Formats: sequence, C-alpha cells, structure tokens
Amino acid sequence: MADSKSDLAAAVEEMFPGHPVERKKSVGEKQRRLTIKTEKDDEVVLARLAAGLADKGERTADAVFVCRSKNPQRLLVLVVELKGSDFPHALTQIEQTAERYCRKATGKPHGKNIQPSHGGKVVGLVSCRQAQKDQNKIRLLRKKGIIAIHVKDYEITLSELYKRAG
Repeated sequence: MADSKSDLAAAVEEMFPGHPVERKKSVGEKQRRLTIKTEKDDEVVLARLAAGLADKGERTADAVFVCRSKNPQRLLVLVVELKGSDFPHALTQIEQTAERYCRKATGKPHGKNIQPSHGGKVVGLVSCRQAQKDQNKIRLLRKKGIIAIHVKDYEITLSELYKRAG
C-alpha cells in the first residue's frame, strides 16, 4: 500500500486497483532493473502491473511510474517494459497498457484528485541492451499521444524523461 501522506500515491492506487503501488524509483524483472534518478522534491510512484488482471489476449507492460517534478510543475506518466531484445513486442505491450489505463478513450476518470495533470501525454520506455527500432510503430504511437523511447542504460534521470517527453 502506498504512503497515505502522498496525494499522488493515493491517486495512483485509485487509478490501478488490484496492482501493487509503492513510492519507489526503480523496478526490476529477470535480472533487469530500471532506476529513475530524481532531485529533491521530485516524487515518483510505481504501479507494478499484474498481467493476470489484463483482458484475455491483452499485453501488459511491467510497470507504470507516475512522476511529479517541482520544475516543471507537471506530471509524467511513464509506461515501462524491461526487455532483453524484442523491441517491437515491447511497443505493443506499452501501447495496450497505455490504452487500458492512461488514455482518455477508456472513458475512465483517472488522476482526478491530483494536480497538475499529465495533459494526455504518456511516455513509453523500453529498457533493453539491444533494439531493432520499428520507426513506423513509433510514429503510430506518437499519433496516439504515446512517446516511445528506448534506453540501453538501466538508469535515467527524471529531468531527461521530461526533456524527451517534450
């Protein structure tokens, strides 16, 4: 259960019912780990996504981070997939996860108790050593408001994520 003192953590719990929510800056799976480096007063909340809660045939990413930075004062929603090398499959997992939880098309209110909003933008991050980038799929995701990025390192700063999100 998330820290009750954090309005962000409470809102994330509401957005991802049934999924473990923690105030954490890293997530790991199968010897891979991604860490978000933050500055003072930045807040990061992690929702670990349980694949068993997805609809049959639906792909789920490993986790969603909801981040709030003091500068700029806005939210960043980061859908994370940790992979060995299957970049196209990771993009599909990110797309389906974003559509299920983060998109206005779901008709579900989300983040209604937190300010500021993320403005409908979602960043999909694939963390893997090697990737065959599928530029057509990346362009398609961008049209849907999902900014897909690939990082080879297993560490990234929150300020770098904001910069890439635009």
